[in-house]
Amino acid sequence: MATNYACAGVYADLVKRTIQYDPTSGDWSLGRPADAEMMVGWTRDGEGRTTVAEERAFEIVVEDVFRHIASVKVLSHPYMDYLHVAKLGDEWLIVNVLWELREGEEHL
Repeated sequence: MATNYACAGVYADLVKRTIQYDPTSGDWSLGRPADAEMMVGWTRDGEGRTTVAEERAFEIVVEDVFRHIASVKVLSHPYMDYLHVAKLGDEWLIVNVLWELREGEEHL
């Protein structure tokens, strides 16, 4: 039996964070969180939109599902995102996102 894992939206209290590298100290830290309202606004304003076809490609992998929760990996041109999603009613919603740039901040 097939299950529909398509996310229809984001949870109102969603939090999206990244990690950042400070070349001066050599330390990694968590960046300021973004919330659902900020991300919807950025999308509405065309933030991150590209006309280069290769940069629009992405891969989505549902890593694990347990009843009403799942872990999803999203690989795009500039980012690696890990999402936590939850099924609330009949809808899968993105609840949390942790992301990192794939290039440019590779210092370990």
